[in-house]
Amino acid sequence: SRRQRQMCIRDRLLSLVSILPLIIVSSYGESLYILFLGKEWSKAGELASVLIFSYMAQFIFVAISSTYVAKDASVYNLYIQVVLFISRMSVLMLGFYFDLDTLIMFQYFAIASATCYLIGVAMALIILNKKIGDNEKSSNN
Repeated sequence: SRRQRQMCIRDRLLSLVSILPLIIVSSYGESLYILFLGKEWSKAGELASVLIFSYMAQFIFVAISSTYVAKDASVYNLYIQVVLFISRMSVLMLGFYFDLDTLIMFQYFAIASATCYLIGVAMALIILNKKIGDNEKSSNN
């Protein structure tokens, strides 16, 4: 249907918009920070290189998560947020408990965050496709 095509185009556009910063920051984050902010910012650039994956997943999730509200499924957004909070806090607590290196801890933090956001995106797309399919079936009857 027309609505599905529009949403597919939107999803592809979001993916394309997020790929360029992802590639640049993950590849050259530390160098960019040093270039623009100075040598003392190199560690921040290293962290940005790690965290960019979770921020891009969050960017896509936030744009698509309106599907939850539009389809009366906002409880799923709550579930994602609760799991996200628990996973992030668990990573931080375990990182401090085992005295992990800051960069390694933030790598785990980014993995946990990106995983939760990508699960949220997948759930939103499933809900959207299910609701569109249900609407098409009811309009055909």
